[in-house]
Amino acid sequence: MDEAVTFKYVFKLASGKVEEFTIDLDEALEFQRSPEQDLPDWAKLDNHKCPNCTLDSSTDPYCPAALGISELLYHFVGLNSTDRARVEVHMPARTYVKDTDLQDGLFSILGIMLPTSGCPALKFLRPMARFHLPFSTIHETEVRAVAFYILRQYFSEGPRKSFDEALQELNARYEELQTVNRCLIKRIRMMERTGDVNKNAVVILMVLSQMVSSEIKSQLKGFEYLFQD
Repeated sequence: MDEAVTFKYVFKLASGKVEEFTIDLDEALEFQRSPEQDLPDWAKLDNHKCPNCTLDSSTDPYCPAALGISELLYHFVGLNSTDRARVEVHMPARTYVKDTDLQDGLFSILGIMLPTSGCPALKFLRPMARFHLPFSTIHETEVRAVAFYILRQYFSEGPRKSFDEALQELNARYEELQTVNRCLIKRIRMMERTGDVNKNAVVILMVLSQMVSSEIKSQLKGFEYLFQD
């Protein structure tokens, strides 16, 4: 099912200001960044480069994750995490609407933009971005993460891994994700002199990844009761 897909986020702020963002994913599930977008210094690859990054600044001068979200973040500089907004998410099959804190809306849209930005450490999350679930809870994210990763193992060309091996590998990827989030927060602090919504939206992502990792390490005990007769 190789096909392009478009998501549209509309932020209606309490101040009356409206911010709209359209996210176009191509057939390879890559986010199509505007060619006219500014290239900020804080998004350079060697600026707070992730220790697990496999890219080289001689060929990739900018961090794809930071650059992918930079244009979005500039629209919210100076705003606070608890500012209220009505967030609409228009998707091919349905529309979601939620009155929420601004950080909740930003956390949701980052869930599409970061995995599809081109960052090698986040690439494993691309299938989840294709079937994006706005405002997902921690339990929804845990179930989706494990289910999608098991599907990845099923369709992989290499030898099939046992379920325990697959969980261990998924946990390792989520620990790498936490490293990426920590370095992104350091970058964002350089551009967000006032307000805290951008930084805290990534903090939520980091906490969420930590909770997913914790559930995986517990052998998914939190969901065992659902499958008991």
